[in-house]
Amino acid sequence: MNFKIGFLIKPNEILENNEITFISSSGVKPATYTESDCLAYGFIYNDSKCWSVQNSTSFLPPDNQNILEAGANNIIGVQSSDCTIIGINNELRFNDKNSLIVGDRNVINDDVNNTIVSGTKADANYKNSQVLGANQIDDILGERQTTLLIAGADTTNASNTVSYINDDGATLFNVKDNTIISFSASITGVRVGGTGAGNNGDFKSWIERGTVVVRGSTGTIKRTRQNIVTDGTTTGWNTTADLDADNNLRIKVKGANNYNIKWIIRIEISELRPGIDLS
Repeated sequence: MNFKIGFLIKPNEILENNEITFISSSGVKPATYTESDCLAYGFIYNDSKCWSVQNSTSFLPPDNQNILEAGANNIIGVQSSDCTIIGINNELRFNDKNSLIVGDRNVINDDVNNTIVSGTKADANYKNSQVLGANQIDDILGERQTTLLIAGADTTNASNTVSYINDDGATLFNVKDNTIISFSASITGVRVGGTGAGNNGDFKSWIERGTVVVRGSTGTIKRTRQNIVTDGTTTGWNTTADLDADNNLRIKVKGANNYNIKWIIRIEISELRPGIDLS
C-alpha cells in the first residue's frame, strides 16, 4: 500500500486480533498514529486503536430500528434504520435510511438514504444511488468503483441550466483530489408546456461522455456529445458537461424561450482513486 498524500505513515500489518500497526516514511515501526491516520486508510478507530474490522460483534446503538443483518462485524451508526446488511465488516454511518449493503468493508456515509451498495470497499456518498466497489482488501476505500446517479432539471428559456442529483437544486458529483473518472450521461428533455411552436411531448435525447482528471486539486475535463433521437420541434435544445471551481461535475441542459421542458439525466461514473499524487 502506498503512502496517502499528506500522510507520513501507512499501515504495516494486521495482527491476529485485527489491530492495524503502522510504519513511518523513515521505516520506523510500529509508528505512532492518530485517529485521522487510521480513518484515512479506510479502517476503524475504536478504543484508541485502529482495527481492520470492528473488534466485537456488530455495534447497534439503541435508537436504531429495523436493521436486518446477515453477517458479522458490521457497524451501524446512530439513527440509521430500515436497512439491510448482508456481509461482513460493512458500515452504515449516521442517519442512513432504507439502504442495502451486500459485500465486504463497504461504507454508506452520513445521511445517505435509499442507496444500494455492493462489492468490496465501496464508498457511497449520494442519496438514491447505486455503488459497486471492485477493490482488494488492502486497497483504499473507494479506490475502484462505479456509481449510478439520477439528476434532473426544468427549463423555460434558452439559458444553460445545471442539473442536480435527485433534482434537489444543490447536489453535484464531486471529483476528489488525485482522482480520475469516466462518465456517461444519458439525457432526455421533454416538452411539458409553453407557447412556442410544436407540441407537448416533443423530446430530444443525447449521450454525453467524458473523462475528468484531478491532478492534485486541479481538474480538467474532456468530453463529447452524441445526439441519439429527436422527435418534434426541439430547435436550440442542447447539453454539455463541465467542471466548476470545486471540481464538481456539472451536466448542463439548454432549452428554448417559451418552452417548458423537464429533463432527466442518468449518470454512470467509473472512479479510480490511485492513492498517489497525480500532479
